[in-house]
Amino acid sequence: VRTNSVSAIEPEATRYLFRRASELSAESLSPTAYACIEYLFRWINWREQRFAQQDQSNISVLDVPLHGVQTLWAAALRTRDEAVGVRAIRFLVLLHHSLQIEASRVRQQQREFVSSCMSSL
Repeated sequence: VRTNSVSAIEPEATRYLFRRASELSAESLSPTAYACIEYLFRWINWREQRFAQQDQSNISVLDVPLHGVQTLWAAALRTRDEAVGVRAIRFLVLLHHSLQIEASRVRQQQREFVSSCMSSL
């Protein structure tokens, strides 16, 4: 998702697709299904100006909460496909390390990140 990209899909349609994809069983997500979910997550949050991205690994989280982050957590923690789990975990860690918000909000997000990790174990 780039700031100069143009999409043929309306924002409402993208949210609908993401919502429907989020209803898929996290346990049985394939790598292709997860890739679609991650793409829609990136696009929606970019569109809402919560997220900026230069390339796949150079991102900035500008505002929180990110729309649909619970879906990423579900994929990371419940999938049976190791490749999906690893990709989701790496992306969540990248998001965490890319927080570009005020310090007090970063600390709050760090606590929530650790809490999400611990409560899911």
